[in-house]
Amino acid sequence: MKGTILMESRYFKDKDITDFMRDLEAVPYVSKIEFTNLCNLNCPACPTGILTEQHREDIPLALLQKIVDNNWLRNTPYVELMMSGEATLHRHFEQAVNIVKSSGVMAGLSTNLVDAKKIPILARLDSVTVSMDVFNKEGYEKSRPPMKFDRLISNIRTLVDMAMPSTMIYLQLLRTEFTEPYFIESISKAKQFVEELNNRSVKSGGKANVVLRYVSDCFGGTMGRQTVQFNKRQCLTPSTAVVIKSSGTVHPCGYCFTGKEEGLVLGSIYTHTLEEIWDGEPVRKLRKAHQEQKNLPARCMVCQDINRNNHVFQSSISTDIIRHRSGILIK
Repeated sequence: MKGTILMESRYFKDKDITDFMRDLEAVPYVSKIEFTNLCNLNCPACPTGILTEQHREDIPLALLQKIVDNNWLRNTPYVELMMSGEATLHRHFEQAVNIVKSSGVMAGLSTNLVDAKKIPILARLDSVTVSMDVFNKEGYEKSRPPMKFDRLISNIRTLVDMAMPSTMIYLQLLRTEFTEPYFIESISKAKQFVEELNNRSVKSGGKANVVLRYVSDCFGGTMGRQTVQFNKRQCLTPSTAVVIKSSGTVHPCGYCFTGKEEGLVLGSIYTHTLEEIWDGEPVRKLRKAHQEQKNLPARCMVCQDINRNNHVFQSSISTDIIRHRSGILIK
């Protein structure tokens, strides 16, 4: 018994040896890095600009470089470069993308595709999700003011023409009370448009894969539109991954819009390493709350994420990218 205890106390603790399995526990999957909290649209279904403070905050290039230099993305196969804002509005968008991509991880983002000048940069990403909400002119322009539907369609075609052969492009339809009157009947037209885009890509010699994706109203609880009580299944998010806000604060999931939600601020990479944050008291307290289903943060109580793991979304994208690069058409 003593020998066993001694062995356990020394096992994999040699200073020159890194235990791979324990290293996987040292830093989490970083599923999102928020480039900016700013947005150029005024969408009624989105809390950005309502729940966030009205000041611009771009993540500094030096902080992105710190994330890469400290190898904090070593357990991250794919990272989204956005959260509550429109990532392309970062003052140094191209340089920011290049820094993250220099780490070797796959990277992508969700965009409203307003700025056509940013399309050449977007076309070099591993995935691009275009937030179009509904394939209907009237419905879209109600959901995404002041953007125009015809302009969006033109920009999507340009993106497909310019995208790398390995790029996954998602056209995302969002079902909310604002798109509901148009949602179902627009799906057939959206599918026809996707087919047109994939044929267009093939004819032009490209191999970009365009996919139609449907998402429910993920903001309902935050905006007060839904009253369904908390899902009693245990949420795995606090034990799997984190997001990093443009302010440098670290949070468990993409529903931390303000960056100040009580019980959901795990630390700051300005003052602590990601390893320290992932082993810190705030995240331990949050895990315990979810395990015991007691003393949950208010935001968790109205969460509508049926997966009970907010980062499944990003994991599914990375799987699509890899399959697409293997020659499999994603539908």
